[in-house]
Amino acid sequence: MELQKQDPRIRVVYKDFPILGEPSVLAAKATFASQAQGKHQTFDEALLTSHGGMTKEEILKIAVSVGLNTKRFEAEMANPKW
Repeated sequence: MELQKQDPRIRVVYKDFPILGEPSVLAAKATFASQAQGKHQTFDEALLTSHGGMTKEEILKIAVSVGLNTKRFEAEMANPKW
């Protein structure tokens, strides 16, 4: 993100590939679910800088910290399209 601030020609492309087991799948679902509230990038950045494990509890803490409605967020995470 710092490089983007320094050079506007730099682009970041997010690719959610849940290849590291169930915690990875859970994190990917959470990232997709954050889109419904318009907070995908904010949530994804917070998730990537998190030092906790990728448990549902940790993901919900991150969701709260970025201002997501957690009930709506959890419902979206359960959406079978993810």
